[in-house]
Amino acid sequence: GICEDKTPNFCKRKVTPGNGRKECRQKDTKEQMTRDCKKTCRFCEPCMNYHRDCPGYASVSYGYCTDDKYSAWMEWKCARSCGYCNKNQTKPMGDDCYDLSDKCPDYADHFDDDYCNHPKYAKWMSQACKESCLYCKGK
Repeated sequence: GICEDKTPNFCKRKVTPGNGRKECRQKDTKEQMTRDCKKTCRFCEPCMNYHRDCPGYASVSYGYCTDDKYSAWMEWKCARSCGYCNKNQTKPMGDDCYDLSDKCPDYADHFDDDYCNHPKYAKWMSQACKESCLYCKGK
């Protein structure tokens, strides 16, 4: 498919997922990584934030993008705010995608009722629980 690594073993050796995949964005390797490691570098996914507080967490006052304790979580949830996006991504940037309530995962998997598709709750869920209901582009 279009989102494959041309050299999977090379990509696995070169890229450190828990370190923000910075190898994918470094000036001296970015061209090769964009060409050969699309899947590993996540260049096939839209670049978005999956948490409402990403801009704050990425700010200088928090600095979580480069903090050893939080960088892996920030890579996963806050790619756009941390600057982990690549202009050569095969999909355009999507809208930020996050749940507005901590209860969304429970609502999305509510016993026998799927609130994401329930006639009474679907409209609210589509606005408040985008991530849990998988309403995000590229998810």
